[in-house]
Amino acid sequence: MALTADTPNEFMLTDSIAKNSLPMGVVAIKEGAAVTLTSGTARALNVSDTGDGFQGFAIEAKDNTGGSAGDKRINVQSRGIKKMSVAGASAVTNVSDAVYMTDDGTATLTVTGGLQVGKVYQWIVGTYCWVYFEALQLRSI
Repeated sequence: MALTADTPNEFMLTDSIAKNSLPMGVVAIKEGAAVTLTSGTARALNVSDTGDGFQGFAIEAKDNTGGSAGDKRINVQSRGIKKMSVAGASAVTNVSDAVYMTDDGTATLTVTGGLQVGKVYQWIVGTYCWVYFEALQLRSI
C-alpha cells in the first residue's frame, strides 16, 4: 500500500557514498518512500517510471506541492540493505529472489506490475527480510 505517513528506514548497512540529492517534482514524498524519477524530477515510486527507474529510499520527508519542479531536493539512500516486509517471502529459500515495488511502500516477489529494486539478502521472519537495493544507475545488472 502506498505510504500515507513517514516510515523511518531501518538499514543494516548503507553505502556512505551512495546517497543522492534529487530535484523534486511538484509532490510530497514521505520518509522511507521508494523514489523514482520522471522527466528528471523525483516522486514517490511510480511503476511507469521505467526509463530513469528506481532511485533509492527517501531518508527524509519533503513537500514541494506549493512550489515548482526542482525548487526543492530530496535526499535518498541509493544503495544499502533495508529491512522490509516483502509480499510472498516466507522462508530462507527466498534469499537472492528479486524484490519489486508496486508503489512507494509495497514490496513483493511478484514481477508483474512492479519495478525491481533489489534482492532478498536475508529472510528474517514472516514476510520480513533484509533487502539489498540499488538505484538503477548504480546497477551492474
